[in-house]
Amino acid sequence: MNKMKKTLAAVALVCAMVTGLFVGPSLMADAATNEKLTYNALMAHKFTTSQATGIMANIYHESRFNPKAGGTFYGLVQWGGARKSSLRRYCSRHGLNSSSIVGQVSYLVHELKTVEHSAYSKVKKTANSAAGSYKSGYNFSYYYERPANKAATSRRRGSTAKNKFWSKYKGKNSVSVNVAESVKTKATKKTYTAGTYKVNNSILNVRRKPTVSSKKMGVLRRGQKIKVRTVKNGKWGMFTYQGKTCYVSLKLAKRV
Repeated sequence: MNKMKKTLAAVALVCAMVTGLFVGPSLMADAATNEKLTYNALMAHKFTTSQATGIMANIYHESRFNPKAGGTFYGLVQWGGARKSSLRRYCSRHGLNSSSIVGQVSYLVHELKTVEHSAYSKVKKTANSAAGSYKSGYNFSYYYERPANKAATSRRRGSTAKNKFWSKYKGKNSVSVNVAESVKTKATKKTYTAGTYKVNNSILNVRRKPTVSSKKMGVLRRGQKIKVRTVKNGKWGMFTYQGKTCYVSLKLAKRV
């Protein structure tokens, strides 16, 4: 590595340390795609554009739309402690990837409709307008994120919602990903083959058939190994469980 490359690497590391967010090459390349995927996911959960952009403003400040951001605090909105564990359990139960945008937005909505219902109510009452986008961003920060200096931080995030995201997404029920982004996403899609896999999620549901709606036959725990005989529907590993042919989602396991 020459002197210039070393300098650039050092600058990148300092930026990561200052912001608390490591920005790797894949995040920089996928940030625009992740932003659009987050918007589509929120709209699929019946938020208005102002409500979705308000939530997005907070996600932008928390993780820059990187679902793998952080460590102790993790993901789009930086879940920590018991909430991070709950994210993984929820996604495991519903056949979702806890490191994906779809999985994390689904859990975020679950939280809003249950333990964070006060925040949900405040966000859902906002009008679908520029002012509503500001209010949504403010309310999500103030009542859900609950940061230090709540009022000042919430005002800043409300402004981000109104000035950065509202004008970009207003009037759109969903947005498309451009051709280059689609090709990149397709090229990086993981494929699974027969072999030995180790569970890397806290709980991995065992299903009777290769679908998340199939009957649950039991669970595997983190670190357990299974011998996958074949793969069905792209991601479902067939193996023998308690003498029966069953399936698990290989998205939550690692080939060894």
